Amino acid sequence: MTNILKTITSFLQDPIANPNSLNFNDSQFLKAVPFTKEQAISLITKIEYPDEELKDKFIRDLESGLYDRHKSFASNPLLLNIMLSTYNDYAEIRKNYIYSTIKHLILCL
Repeated sequence: MTNILKTITSFLQDPIANPNSLNFNDSQFLKAVPFTKEQAISLITKIEYPDEELKDKFIRDLESGLYDRHKSFASNPLLLNIMLSTYNDYAEIRKNYIYSTIKHLILCL
């Protein structure tokens, strides 16, 4: 995990260290469209996960209301993966735990 954070940090700091390397004139900015429930389930289905039973239970929970209760997280691919990892630890998604996990990840960057 430390190597990943170092890589991300160095990537983020590089343009700051060398502002001339930034050229936004030819850039296009795109807006990510949130996943629908079906797209979120499709993504989870395609992920290789060590515990297939837990993954299947997570998918069933997404179908039966988990997606709707946590749409702001479940509609984002990165956060959806974090939800699955959290689900592995607790076999349920707790709103406060999700927010504290995301806050911790952001602070680590």
